[in-house]
Amino acid sequence: VKLSDGTFVKIVTKATYLGTQIGGPQDGAQEEIGHRIDKANEAMRRLQKIWRLEWISVGKKLLFYKSLVSSILLYATEYRSWTVAQLQRLESTQTRHLRRIGQSPAHIAHEPNQALRARLDYPSVFSRIRYNRLKWWQKMWEDNDQRVWQGMWGVLEANDVAKDHLTPALNETLIDDI
Repeated sequence: VKLSDGTFVKIVTKATYLGTQIGGPQDGAQEEIGHRIDKANEAMRRLQKIWRLEWISVGKKLLFYKSLVSSILLYATEYRSWTVAQLQRLESTQTRHLRRIGQSPAHIAHEPNQALRARLDYPSVFSRIRYNRLKWWQKMWEDNDQRVWQGMWGVLEANDVAKDHLTPALNETLIDDI
């Protein structure tokens, strides 16, 4: 494609934007999952010295993990449909990371994954994605942007569905785990 200033732009079927792959075939989700896991594992390796420091509490390490690793692993996952197998891949990666931070190797501790998440007070991948999706829906209701609703549902009045249905689900979603 030639732009008005004479510059040529190549048309591509997929691209990476802010770490998320856009476009491509339907099976591109598998590639995206692999890409996310690789980047998150790389971030974990770079923070290896912090995980080894005994004078930093587990709570502080979890804050580092949430902001520096989990954000890479779960960036914009609420806007895409995932299969159960893909969610399990993300969950197993997160569990492996949490075991490193919580000093609970599976082959020695035999601590179940749910018990580990409960001990560290850290939600599952599924719960975080569901929570973020509900926050997005709640924001849509609060903004009451008719253009978005018309684009998604045709003509829909905001009063047709009660806004109060989202808040209880949002409050309880982090309690439920797989």
